[in-house]
Amino acid sequence: MKTTKGLTLIEIIIILMIIGILALFIFPNISEMRRKTEVKSCIGNLWLIQMAKNQWALDEGKVTTSTIEWSDIIPDYLDQYLVCPTTNSSDSYTLNIVGENATCTQDGHVIE
Repeated sequence: MKTTKGLTLIEIIIILMIIGILALFIFPNISEMRRKTEVKSCIGNLWLIQMAKNQWALDEGKVTTSTIEWSDIIPDYLDQYLVCPTTNSSDSYTLNIVGENATCTQDGHVIE
């Protein structure tokens, strides 16, 4: 009686096909999770910018219609210039006036 150890070629092919089918379900979810994480990180950056703007306006006695530049809040209120993780572009955020929320160039990246 002959005993064999290990897997046959057919069994290995079936296992690889099952792994491939599972990968089809996993990889789209990973890219969607990454996109959602980037959006949430961008919104977090917008909140940081907005809090820095508000603190600057309070400290300087500015009103909501006052204009603000990046040099007004960096380095005293923000350690560094923030960029949107989706674009990694240096011009991804617009400060606007003190009374308006900072905005991102990407659609859907909005403080609510």
